[in-house]
Amino acid sequence: MSSSRAEMSHRVKNLLAIAAGLAALTSRSTETASDMARELTQRLTALGPAHDLVRPLPGEETKDALLGSNFSVVGALR
Repeated sequence: MSSSRAEMSHRVKNLLAIAAGLAALTSRSTETASDMARELTQRLTALGPAHDLVRPLPGEETKDALLGSNFSVVGALR
């Protein structure tokens, strides 16, 4: 396997491990399947903005955006 394919495989496995961990965490804090689905979706969706906080795209590093994003990410992880 080429090094780029191996790296891609490694990254996909890391993402799946994150999703599995979030599913396990969410299952412990919810009562119904619909609650779990809603909260898990919120947590998974929050990963994109959280990633942008760590690695913003060039030209998108504004303090206002970071502050607002921090609150939305924290709210989704409750």
